[in-house]
Amino acid sequence: MKVGQEIYYTGDMANREGWGTITQVMPCKFYKFNYVLEMTDGRVFNLTPHVIGNKYEGHGGTRFVTLEAYKAWKQEAWAKFSKETA
Repeated sequence: MKVGQEIYYTGDMANREGWGTITQVMPCKFYKFNYVLEMTDGRVFNLTPHVIGNKYEGHGGTRFVTLEAYKAWKQEAWAKFSKETA
């Protein structure tokens, strides 16, 4: 991940879903570095590298995923839906 990477947050019972962008990569004594994720609605998350997934399955199992992972899931889900309704 690098500055400018778009991230989708799936949300949870207390927090709404949304989109954000990594704005900083900061040193961390426990994980080598952390990411600062600024959401389009103004929220800010400080994330460790392991919480951002490169594969999205359409449920809350992965809270933060890359834009590319989200697009791949959406394309796959749409293809499956189109095949089932054809």
